[in-house]
Amino acid sequence: MNVKQSKRIGRVACLAVLVCAMGSAHATGYLSPSGMVKINGGKTLLIAQDTGQRLDVFDVATGKVTRTIALPNRPRGLAARADGTAAYLAMGEAEGTIAVLDLASGKITKTIAVGHGPVAPTLSPDGKRIYVCNRFDNAVGIVDLATGKQIATVPVAREPIALAITPDGKQLFVANHLPDGRANAEYVASKVSVIDTAAAKLIKTIKLVNGAEGMRGMCISPDGAMIYTTHLMARFLVPTTQIERGWINTNAVSLIRVADQKLLFTVLLDDMDQGFANPWAVAISPDNKTLYVSSAGNSELSIIDLPALHAKINKAVA
Repeated sequence: MNVKQSKRIGRVACLAVLVCAMGSAHATGYLSPSGMVKINGGKTLLIAQDTGQRLDVFDVATGKVTRTIALPNRPRGLAARADGTAAYLAMGEAEGTIAVLDLASGKITKTIAVGHGPVAPTLSPDGKRIYVCNRFDNAVGIVDLATGKQIATVPVAREPIALAITPDGKQLFVANHLPDGRANAEYVASKVSVIDTAAAKLIKTIKLVNGAEGMRGMCISPDGAMIYTTHLMARFLVPTTQIERGWINTNAVSLIRVADQKLLFTVLLDDMDQGFANPWAVAISPDNKTLYVSSAGNSELSIIDLPALHAKINKAVA
């Protein structure tokens, strides 16, 4: 099923936003933003710069970077307390860490050992834990912030890359980047893992539609009812026709209902004659009316009317 985007913001607009957020690319080279979170009621954005090896503090009102904090390693993900007191940065490769950064002083106050290739640190709603994808351990780490230690790991599928936690903190949904198992099977798809956070236990694995792979982003609706995750669609069971229209691979968002942990639908982001290459980050507006999806392959942002999308899905199901 293809969904027509409400609006697609193209390359010029996206580049303008990036330059605004990151400063002069000509002066500093590529900074490679790897994470962004809002603090102080949305007045301030924290932007982790992977290649730039720094954290930028961005003032929304003025549209300027007001502060830059140098980091000892490249940040691969970012979480922060809403009051702006501390940030948590995933760093390192084989010996990964979570760095606890005091935002007032700009100093790292603690370094917590986690797993191999940590990404997507996610703060629990009560602020007591950090969950992190230890990507190349195929596991999710659970960090207790009071003790400053990784207290448990939960094995998942293959290369966990993004997380979404329910508002009550009881369930953690995990996007696994690649399919596990044989590549020459008739059904090959990435999976979403569901973790019971209290028990630190995997309780369900949700297989996406056949051909789904390359998962990247994941978010949960403000009411905690729906999960949205981005991925590619490999058409590996059909002839390689319509190559000029990109029909070998298409680009999609899958919708999962939280209540019964069920895959509801997969919708395509491509237009008939224009692909939406490599969907990446995904986010929802606070009023639950708009879905935003970024395209890494063609520097676009898709803005989707969520009520209209769900109405179209419900009609198709009926």
